[in-house]
Amino acid sequence: MMDYTASTYIFNYDIEHQFKIVYNLASGVMQSLKLKSLADGTHTGQDISLELDYHIELENYNLGDFVLGPGAGLPGYEWFITFIALGFLAVPILVRKIRK
Repeated sequence: MMDYTASTYIFNYDIEHQFKIVYNLASGVMQSLKLKSLADGTHTGQDISLELDYHIELENYNLGDFVLGPGAGLPGYEWFITFIALGFLAVPILVRKIRK
């Protein structure tokens, strides 16, 4: 018989991903794939850092750099999407109230 002890794990990570793929629809062949991931954080008090750089391409094909760099995009992206979604949800409610 084995005894099991309950444990608590605390994770705190910052993760950034960049992904680029080129696919030829006419031939059905993937021309190139590029993936870069960075993760920094802590796991139960231990500092952890991970970096993954993956690049594969057909011979004589040159995939360019990423268009957007790490951290690119809209600041507060989650809130921006939330406000747009709430706006779309509010429109039908307002239309119903106006029609009554």
